[in-house]
Amino acid sequence: MSARQRWQHLWLLGVILLVLNACAHQPLVLSVSESCAQTLSEWQATRKTLGVSDAQVHNLDDLGVFAVNRFLIGLVPKLDTLGAKEFWLRESWHLAQEQRRIELANLWPALPGKERQAIERCAKQTLNEQLALAAQGVGLDLASQKVPDDYHLWRRIFGLYPLTRLFVLPPLRAEQSLSRAQFQRALPPSSTRWYRPSLTEQRLNPAKISSLLQVARASNPLGLPVLDAAVLQTLMEHYAPGWAIDTRSASDQPGRVNWQTPNRINIDQQQPVMYTLASYTHFQNEILLQLNYFIWFSERPKSGKLDLYGGQLDGLIWRVTLRANGEVLAYDSIHQCGCFHQFFPVDKRLKIKPDTAFQEPLLVHNKDIPDGLRERVIIQLTHSTHSVVGLQSQSFRAAQTDSDSRPASVHESSVPLVLHDYNELRSLSVDGRRQSLFADDGLIPVSRRLERWLLWPMGIESAGAMRQWGHHATAFVGRRHFDEADLLESLFYYR
Repeated sequence: MSARQRWQHLWLLGVILLVLNACAHQPLVLSVSESCAQTLSEWQATRKTLGVSDAQVHNLDDLGVFAVNRFLIGLVPKLDTLGAKEFWLRESWHLAQEQRRIELANLWPALPGKERQAIERCAKQTLNEQLALAAQGVGLDLASQKVPDDYHLWRRIFGLYPLTRLFVLPPLRAEQSLSRAQFQRALPPSSTRWYRPSLTEQRLNPAKISSLLQVARASNPLGLPVLDAAVLQTLMEHYAPGWAIDTRSASDQPGRVNWQTPNRINIDQQQPVMYTLASYTHFQNEILLQLNYFIWFSERPKSGKLDLYGGQLDGLIWRVTLRANGEVLAYDSIHQCGCFHQFFPVDKRLKIKPDTAFQEPLLVHNKDIPDGLRERVIIQLTHSTHSVVGLQSQSFRAAQTDSDSRPASVHESSVPLVLHDYNELRSLSVDGRRQSLFADDGLIPVSRRLERWLLWPMGIESAGAMRQWGHHATAFVGRRHFDEADLLESLFYYR
């Protein structure tokens, strides 16, 4: 076969793969009255035309009645009873309802109240009709549904991914080796500023936490640890980390996100905030609760004009995965761009599965990882790059009495961080209206980095840009998402 023929075959294969990828998902067709179909269709057209579409969840149908995330769609194989199907449908409907509420709040000019009420009435009516059909054994065809991933196949085809990934892997491995060498090697420098969660509640004891999670699992047929808002907030406070940030400039001070103008994002450092979000994962035949904590910085300062990684906005996500009894199984962390995924196993039985050839290796730290249940984790960050370089622990009892062996600044001079709901970022106030921090593709355009030009063959849209929950692709080589339903299960095993 000549070189020309090989290229022709490669292009033909690329076209076939693109066609198959485009046809992979077909929206569900719902049973709905003609009048409601028109009402909901008009709303879908309005949200798209006026640019308020929220990308945190994925709509299953063209009317926006049901929505899923990666975890919820991962539950579909477990829907083997009517109770499970009904619970799943209601959870899916509530995701879409929350999305709809946010989009309606961001709509400008606003829809009249009667139109809003009609939309909600029709959405509720459609849910009831679907529940009735499920009871008759006529359910939706969910088996073929999936959440689109955040890798563009066409980029990998035309970027010659099988070849170009070989040039990406060595610097990734080198960067990970450097991180391992630096982890837990140095105490926070004198320029460190300490941040602590602004909490007044008493800490929970392990038995109480275990009981809360057990009751939550028993409340639904799928065994999800679904907690009411007050209990979830209590757990968020209990496991919330503190931060030790090497502070050399204003770019190293976390703050509250807001819009200064409709086109300019501001990080208010006078109001330090840590955003929170609950998620779930499958592990060892159990569904585990995950607590996610987000901090934001105004920028990652550029070291020069050709700095690939510097630019507006920066931040970290810290995740705590809880076992069924409330003990911490593991922590993991990424930057808000989805970059530099690190794992911190707490349970020593958690072992890495063998690396797959030509897959991005895992960055795992095992040295002196605090347990998180009986002590608060303090995350040590570098200045400018905001990289995790160490973990400290602070006794809950010592925190209440303000005396232990840690530096006094952890307690006496630390800056309080107020906990806020992450979903607040989907609808922020600006100039008398509301607007999401994220564009309708889940990205923050002003945070684009130069690295996107270098890494586009890896398939990720605007690599290095900050992005919304549900859109954090975490591997340049291979495919991984931070919110995958079985991420830990796919990467680790028990020994």
